[in-house]
Amino acid sequence: MTDKQAPIDVEQIKSDHLPTGTVVETLPGRFELRTDNPWEEICGHTRAVRRGPFVIIAGTTASDVTKGVLHPTSTYNQAVVIFERIKHALTTIGAQLTDVVRVRMFIIDIADQDEVCRAFKETFHSYDMRVEIEADAIVMQQ
Repeated sequence: MTDKQAPIDVEQIKSDHLPTGTVVETLPGRFELRTDNPWEEICGHTRAVRRGPFVIIAGTTASDVTKGVLHPTSTYNQAVVIFERIKHALTTIGAQLTDVVRVRMFIIDIADQDEVCRAFKETFHSYDMRVEIEADAIVMQQ
């Protein structure tokens, strides 16, 4: 995806692309952020869950129920929308960006990584990282 659009105004995202939501205590000590997205009801999806100090934000995309995919020609703009939605979910459920300890990103085309990383750095004010490596393992009993 090439960035054919000029970068969007983050303030516009705050007003145009953020779902409204409420925090509901579903079990003692378990809080869920429920938004106006109908897929939450259809699929049993929850925007964010907090239990004690742990906060989990669901997979987040740059899409809208009525408008469809937002900024389909700009990876950067989509990443800005997504990071703003994550920030909004965090603050709504009682956390902040500085509480984030891991971010997983899935990029369809590796050629788009620079634009996603640009939005990431703007959001998290990260240092100039050189490498990120993750490894997971499952050891089955034998």
